[in-house]
Amino acid sequence: MKPYDREKPLISIHVPKCAGGSFGVVLQSWFGPNLCPHYPNWELRQTPPRYDLKEGICIHGHFNSFKGVGVLDYYPQVEQFITILRDPFEMAVSFYFFRKRPDKDGPTWEKRRPPHRNEEILPELRDEFVENHPLEYAVYEYALKHYKQ
Repeated sequence: MKPYDREKPLISIHVPKCAGGSFGVVLQSWFGPNLCPHYPNWELRQTPPRYDLKEGICIHGHFNSFKGVGVLDYYPQVEQFITILRDPFEMAVSFYFFRKRPDKDGPTWEKRRPPHRNEEILPELRDEFVENHPLEYAVYEYALKHYKQ
């Protein structure tokens, strides 16, 4: 592992359901105003802004090359990265319960969908989430295999 060099920009890759929100709070305490969010607003069809790479900056968020907002799309010259990973099964379970929570408009994702068995939800989660994050495809396969056991 390379030691952190505070003179170079840092990219923090927020893998969904892997403590990225909590880690963002820690990064905020470390970097203060030099923490820059990298989150698209798909409802408004807005991609994340590009930041000037300077000493002491940390850019934290969802980078997705399939949607044109990947690290190499934005910052190909950056040399240091950090991320938090999670047990694949725990990540899939967390995502499952995340989808059952009420959204800002009231109904849960579950209530907007027709009734189904739990085994049927994992392929749908793959279609909506994992295909946009191909590195997590193995996580989906692992979760589906172990969920049925």
